[in-house]
Parts: sequence; structure tokens; C-alpha cells
Amino acid sequence: MDLSPDEENFQGRLLHLAALWDNLELLQELLATGAEVDARDGYMRSALHAAALAERSSCLIALCDAGADVNAKSNQETGGKTALHIAAERGHVENVKALLKAGADQTVINSDGDTALVLAERGRHRHAALALREAKGGGGGGAGGARPASAARRDSGRDSATRRKHEVAQALANYTATSSEQLSLVKGQLLVVRKKADSGWWEGELQAKGRARQSGWFPATYVKVGGGGGREGGFQK
Repeated sequence: MDLSPDEENFQGRLLHLAALWDNLELLQELLATGAEVDARDGYMRSALHAAALAERSSCLIALCDAGADVNAKSNQETGGKTALHIAAERGHVENVKALLKAGADQTVINSDGDTALVLAERGRHRHAALALREAKGGGGGGAGGARPASAARRDSGRDSATRRKHEVAQALANYTATSSEQLSLVKGQLLVVRKKADSGWWEGELQAKGRARQSGWFPATYVKVGGGGGREGGFQK
């Protein structure tokens, strides 16, 4: 079998292999006879990680129903990924939806600081990215929330945080703006936070050397605020 880096070391772990092959009958038999649903391999991956590799995985749904930890992360060597990272990275939209329905947290970042939405967008998997945005549109302000910036702007008037001193923040991951009201971010970029809305969207300003000043809204989970407020505030690693 030609194995990808995500598939390495699943050999010899029957529950993982059943999930990888999407053999639902075998997987259910293993679980019924005492197989540990969250058993890990040498890279700290569970069977759910393996199931996420199979498109429209029946085993993924069965594992979620059996109580698998949907936010389990692999080790650093394999990217510190959850099953949602793997499904999003491959554009497996049905797996993405099933994991979200089971309570997967899409604000979790991998070893590179990327959320599942960032991976879906980077791979141009628009259906998977849309599913992730829509899931956040109906809930809280997680990474890549789908709430329009205009709605965030309406909320900002009610947020007492908008009256605080400006803060310096650093982008934790790349973010691509989806409207003219939003601000695209590049990982590591510094910006000034000017407003914080209850919706989980913040308004900020970028000032790159030799470029015109840019301002707009962005998801708060894509940045880390520095230790000091105001224009002179430093950024804590």
C-alpha cells in the first residue's frame, strides 16, 4: 500500500485500518468486542484521524457516535492535527460536516498555527470552507466565523471593549478577506486593534512599510494580542 504521511504507522492497528478502509462492519465488530475507541498509534493518532482520510466515511460517523474524542490531536511530527484538520485539508466536506455536528472545535490550531478553515481555503476546497464558515455563522465567534463584517460593526457599539486603548496584535495564521469590509492577514503580521465586537470580529489597521494603510474587520481568533495597550504596547511571545 502506498501510504501518505497521514497514513503512516496505521499498519498493525486493526481499528485504525478498519477506519482507514472505511470497513464499517469490521469497525463495529471491533468496538463491540472491546476495542478502545480512542486508542492511539505511534504518532498519537486515533482511529478518527484514519477515518477522516476516507471520503464520506461511514466509520467516522460510527466513531463519533461511539464517543470518540473529536478534538484529539496527533503529535508534532505529524502536524498536531485533529480529524477536522485532515478532513478540511483534503476537502472531504461530508466528513467536515459530521465532525462539526459531533462537536469538533474548529478554532483548534495545528503545529503550524492553522485552523481547519485555513487549510480548506489554502487547498481551495470551497465546499469544505463554506461548511466551516456556516457552522460558525450559527454559533460563537470561532476561527473564520461566517458572520458578516457589517453585523460585527453593528455589535461594536454595544461592546465596552471598543472604548479601550488601542492594542497591538500579531496574526497567528493567514486569513483571506471575503468582502471589501474585511482585512486579509498574513501569519506573523503586526496590526493595531481599534474595535472589538461581541460577535468575535475585531476591527484593525495594518501599516506595512512602503504601502498604504489598510483597515478592516477580521476574526479575533486569528490574532494574539500583545502585552501592552496603546501604540507603544509591546508584543509578548
